[in-house]
Amino acid sequence: MFPLSGFSLMVDFFWISTSVDRLKVKNIMKNPRVALIVDTDTPPYEGVIVEGLAELIHEGVRDVTRRIVEKYVPKNQWSTTFDELMRYPRVLIRIRPFKVLDIMSYRRL
Repeated sequence: MFPLSGFSLMVDFFWISTSVDRLKVKNIMKNPRVALIVDTDTPPYEGVIVEGLAELIHEGVRDVTRRIVEKYVPKNQWSTTFDELMRYPRVLIRIRPFKVLDIMSYRRL
């Protein structure tokens, strides 16, 4: 499991915006089969496990990254957060799920 710079489910894909130098980018270049866990960080913990195929996308990075920021960052921090993220070269990871497991509610140890 790795921390996400940001993700969003748009249509039939999960999108992740990340720096091009991250290990996950290199790993996807070697093997596009991925697993992704998305969960809440406060009780009751709920989430989903996704298995799928990842593809690195270089077009539309600014637009998708902006949409992710606007979804997960407080409005008064949108501009600062977006500008900080875009200081470094980024790539999108588009994940097409082929298996989704709903883990509903669980306890963390």
